[in-house]
Amino acid sequence: MKLFKNNLFLVLLSGLLFYFGWPSFASTFLLFFAFVPLFIIENRIESNKSYWLHVWLAMFIWNASCTWWIYYATAGGMVMAVIANSLLMTVPFGLYRFTKRSYGQRAANLSFVIYWLAFEYFHLNWDLSWPWLTLGNAFSASTWMIQWYEYTGVLGGTLWLLVLNVWIFDVLRHETVKRIRFTAPVLTFVIPVLISWSIDLPEMGAEEEVVVLQPNIDPYNAKFEGSEDYMPYEDQLKLMLQQASESITPQTKYVLAPETAIQGNHQISNLKNDRMVWMVREFVQKHPHVNYLTGIELIEWYRDESKLPEQFRTSRNGHKYNTFNAAMYLNAVGDSIYKKSKFVPGAEQLPYPKVLGFVLKIINFDQYGMYVPQKERTAFYTQDSIAFAPIICYESIFGDFVAEHVRNGANYLFIITNDGWWADTDGHRQHNMYAKLRAIEFRRYVARSANTGISSVIDPKGNTIVDSKWWTRDVLSAKIRPIKTLTYYAQQGDYIGRIAAFMAIGFMVSAFVRKRINRK
Repeated sequence: MKLFKNNLFLVLLSGLLFYFGWPSFASTFLLFFAFVPLFIIENRIESNKSYWLHVWLAMFIWNASCTWWIYYATAGGMVMAVIANSLLMTVPFGLYRFTKRSYGQRAANLSFVIYWLAFEYFHLNWDLSWPWLTLGNAFSASTWMIQWYEYTGVLGGTLWLLVLNVWIFDVLRHETVKRIRFTAPVLTFVIPVLISWSIDLPEMGAEEEVVVLQPNIDPYNAKFEGSEDYMPYEDQLKLMLQQASESITPQTKYVLAPETAIQGNHQISNLKNDRMVWMVREFVQKHPHVNYLTGIELIEWYRDESKLPEQFRTSRNGHKYNTFNAAMYLNAVGDSIYKKSKFVPGAEQLPYPKVLGFVLKIINFDQYGMYVPQKERTAFYTQDSIAFAPIICYESIFGDFVAEHVRNGANYLFIITNDGWWADTDGHRQHNMYAKLRAIEFRRYVARSANTGISSVIDPKGNTIVDSKWWTRDVLSAKIRPIKTLTYYAQQGDYIGRIAAFMAIGFMVSAFVRKRINRK
């Protein structure tokens, strides 16, 4: 076909394969071919600059088509995220081309797999992290294929996709297709699927009941003070407590309320006397069998400047303080706090604040949007020693991060979020689907309370037990069972990424040295 000889068509084809292969379409198999057009282009184009432009355009199509919905929260942030992420994604291709010219096609194929894995691992762990398009996330629409994530995490899915793309390209670039070249990609696809079907769940504890609240308070027009149809903070809380009161049963053990359900910068030093916190305490005292998890906005003032933390903000009158997007756990005997520790770059925290702290003063950033992380991951324990992880919004897309909660004893994963920022787009749907991957990685039941978006309860195989509809006030109830067994991934985290990072350095250094030697 003439179209396949046109490089711009191949660029468009690659971008569309990524788009239609992403979870919203449940066509994940398309991703097994998505890199192939770009490998074909690399064989045709001599100019590095021309090749880079073709790759960047394909990555731009992918990023723009799958994450354009960020626009509803921040138009500038969407533009920056799409452009910057597309640029970062071109780096593995540039290194692949460099390695090919030093070692040839076969070594380059292996190097591309390593470089891309190293890129994703890096992108999961720096302050400008935006791993929404980590390739392994795509299987959240096809969880029956990737039950082995309990051993590999999402980077195992990335590895699978990359290897198949390389195999398929290797078949296509040979005019005479040998049987072994055809067999390799078939087996690479079939064997992981068969492994997935053969995996059983670990031993579980007795059934318990969880109730999940979705109050559906418009985050733009009602949730925050000063908005057009502002609902007073206490009224918002009363609404959620009423939802809980009408829905719990004598068997209910857990109630989940969403992120920032208790609004208004409540002072950490005065929570014992805080009126809104007392409203929840009274509910728990009336229902002592209930363990209540809720989002809360906190503020901490630092009166003694000799004890200031490394990061702090300064009010207009010179007082030092920090604010926290937190989770609060209340039961019949007390309460505990966990502070959100993974932040959306720019929106919630300035990247590398120790280095770029001077920017805060220039843009008056102290007045909004900077949070301080908690150093350790928390597992909240009930009176009968069952524990759950409080995971706040953006944190839920980081498998290695969530693993720390699990290693600290969490038998359940409870996610509290507010996905109403992105309107009725793929944003909230993808965020909910990614929670399925955490369920498989750790073999834990996941309960997810969204202010609005999609609330859900997911079983340890990634199947949805019950979920809510978009922009609907709702309460979900489901039976869940605690699991204590630690999966291999829970114990080791993103070991595939760590190995790839070391190997990538080795490839780059070796290719550079070889090129220098060849010049001589």
